Amino acid sequence: MSLSPEWLLAIGILLVLSELALGIFVPIFFGVGFLIMALIQYLVSEDMSLATQLLIAFSSGTVIMLLLRKRFFRSRDQDDDQMPLSTFQGETTGTLVKSESTGIYQVKANGTYWRIANVGAFSEADLDALVNKSIKVKDFPNYEAVIELPVAE
Repeated sequence: MSLSPEWLLAIGILLVLSELALGIFVPIFFGVGFLIMALIQYLVSEDMSLATQLLIAFSSGTVIMLLLRKRFFRSRDQDDDQMPLSTFQGETTGTLVKSESTGIYQVKANGTYWRIANVGAFSEADLDALVNKSIKVKDFPNYEAVIELPVAE
């Protein structure tokens, strides 16, 4: 049993078109593999087994994908120096708040509440003195706020 060139062509076209719906950029390569197999089957006109047809179609699709991956896929390591590792860039100001129920200090900045990354660097008395007051937020690494308390004169 084998597939006719028309069936191979139809499968190839369906896989290429499925790329539009799926958006994962893999079916297009296997679709091209099936189109290549349809061309081979049409030119050779020798009856191949279904297993051989599938092997050629998937193998050629895989080879094409591996050869073209650098052109279509960006490496995760590329431009790491230029990618921000923080949620927001730059310094800003926020309001220090303390939860009445849990006693946890947070910063309200940029429209939301942030856990304080360096809360252990300050005494509880210093933090209590600044509750509901404006403080400087230096950075937002890993969805936390790094704060700087004003220097007492």
